[in-house]
Amino acid sequence: MDRKKRILMLIIGVMIIGLGTTICLKTSLGIDPFNAFCVSISQMISMDLGPTTVMINGILIVFIFMFGRSFIGFGTVFTMMTIGYFISFFDWILPDANYPTFSIANILIFIIGMSVMCFGVALYFESQLGMAPYDCFAFVATKYFPGKTFVYRIAIDCTASLMAFILGGPISVGTVILAGGLGPLIDFFRGLVNKIFPTLEMKEHREC
Repeated sequence: MDRKKRILMLIIGVMIIGLGTTICLKTSLGIDPFNAFCVSISQMISMDLGPTTVMINGILIVFIFMFGRSFIGFGTVFTMMTIGYFISFFDWILPDANYPTFSIANILIFIIGMSVMCFGVALYFESQLGMAPYDCFAFVATKYFPGKTFVYRIAIDCTASLMAFILGGPISVGTVILAGGLGPLIDFFRGLVNKIFPTLEMKEHREC
């Protein structure tokens, strides 16, 4: 697949991540651990989510540059600069769910949002143009320690969830589900993406 198509895959993937995250947010069941952490920091320092996410990613990328610079690329910069703004945009245009928090309808909406988000992550991972700093950590860990990437992803997500909870972020049962389920579900969608785009040549990021 040529670079232009990979860039298009990356852009669509990041937009879908923003959409899925916002759908989860609208249910009040919680959002993914990293964005929950970003929201908690945003609220604490009274700064919009977009620039707060850019600031946090700017700090994280220093560590990735030191220990896993091969994962840094155009996708790294694009994702860290835009994901917060995509979430803010979809939050502006999408209505609230307006269902009781633990109703079946609300839970189904959350599951849809979770699935949409993980599909978006799979698209942007498989564009192989670089990953956001937070997403790099699990891959970097496998370079220095034994184990599967999704196991490290679960551990990192749980840590981010705990930090967001301590800081008063939007943590609920959904965040706990996402912390334990994002890694395996992303892995499933990565396999699906590779069936849709069989011409992709998987390199060092394939094992998850």
